[in-house]
Amino acid sequence: MKRIVSLAMVGLFCLSVSSMAALTVSAGKDTTTRLGLEFKLQGVAQDPEQPDADIATMWTQLAGPTLTADVHWYPDAVGGQVTFPAPGVYRLRLEGKLGNVTKYDTVVVTVNDSIPFKVLKPTEGEKLLIGGKYTIRWQIDPPQTSVVVALSIDGGASFPESLVITPERITADTLRWTIPSTLKPNDECQIMVRFYIGNKKAYSGIFSLTNNPNAAVRDRVINLVPASGGKLEAYSVDGRRLTILSPQNSVSAKSESKMMIIRNDKTATRKVNAR
Repeated sequence: MKRIVSLAMVGLFCLSVSSMAALTVSAGKDTTTRLGLEFKLQGVAQDPEQPDADIATMWTQLAGPTLTADVHWYPDAVGGQVTFPAPGVYRLRLEGKLGNVTKYDTVVVTVNDSIPFKVLKPTEGEKLLIGGKYTIRWQIDPPQTSVVVALSIDGGASFPESLVITPERITADTLRWTIPSTLKPNDECQIMVRFYIGNKKAYSGIFSLTNNPNAAVRDRVINLVPASGGKLEAYSVDGRRLTILSPQNSVSAKSESKMMIIRNDKTATRKVNAR
């Protein structure tokens, strides 16, 4: 007995195979992040010929420190958030399934250790001039975290509201501080930088306040005479950007340090001398 297959059935079968074969799965590009930063998976599973198709997706971890479902990530969320528990190289595979067709793609996420939250300046034993200016510096991760900066004059035992340096939160990693002339000489001062949201804190070394200009450390100011205006940037030779104190004419830097000046894309390196 011969089986009769209609053209309609053949057409339907071909359409089905063609549509299934159009399924595409992408886990995103290999990337790098740091521990503690928010990370979102960039997975995509789609069928251009069936935009509304119900595609089942699932992530699987192939390598790296263990990710626990519902704790560090949600493997069934194609574009979900991941909280990496430790530094390492994570290899993740995205599976997409539509009907009888299953496709895969993998991504490698390299997670570096986070930058420790700490106050860089002032340092232990520095003497700051009362009434003078000083640049407080800290490092923080993520870089744009809002913080509050406060002063202690009792060795860190207390940071009263009256000695909060920032009237409101700031989003930066430096603060140009004019040391109040109402403060008295003191050898037990400390700076605290605190997350505006949360209770994470970092502290400077113990430093002093003095009325003696000869004993105090000072930020050196270098006058840069602009040639004819234009864009001006200043960096230390190790790549750290220096603070522009006023538009296009001065930067703050340590005495005897070296700096690189960029004006209108022309570069020069010079030594900074105290004045």
